[in-house]
Amino acid sequence: TFWILKDDYETPFLEDFAEGNRYYSRHLAYERNHAAVRKAKEQYIRKYGCVCQICGFDFIASYGELGRDYIEAHHTRPVSEMKKGDVTRVEDLAMICANCHRMIHRRKPLLQPEDLKKILGYCAKEITSR
Repeated sequence: TFWILKDDYETPFLEDFAEGNRYYSRHLAYERNHAAVRKAKEQYIRKYGCVCQICGFDFIASYGELGRDYIEAHHTRPVSEMKKGDVTRVEDLAMICANCHRMIHRRKPLLQPEDLKKILGYCAKEITSR
C-alpha cells in the first residue's frame, strides 16, 4: 500500500474492487486534428520549455529527462462545441500540466485558463523565453 496511515488508524480500510472485465461500448466521438496539437506543443516548448501556463509547473525541473518534451494541450474552445469545418489555431491551445487540465474540466461550462489562475490565487507572471 502507498498510503501512510496516521497513528489513529489501527489498520487501513482496504477493500477489493473487481476490475478488468472487457465490454464493447458505442459512443459519439469528436475528431481532433493531432497535427495542430503537435505543432502547438513544438512551438511552445521551443520558446518556453515544458512549463504549465497556469501554475508554472516545470516538467523538466521536476522529472528530468522523463519530463522532456512533455506537456498537455488544452483546447480553449471545446471540440464538442465545434461543427464540421471549424478550425483550431495554435493560439486556441493552452499548454498546461495534467492537474490543471483536470481542474479546468471539472466545471461546466469549462473554466478558461485565466479563471483557474484566479482560483489558484496565482499571481501569473508571463512566462518568458529562456
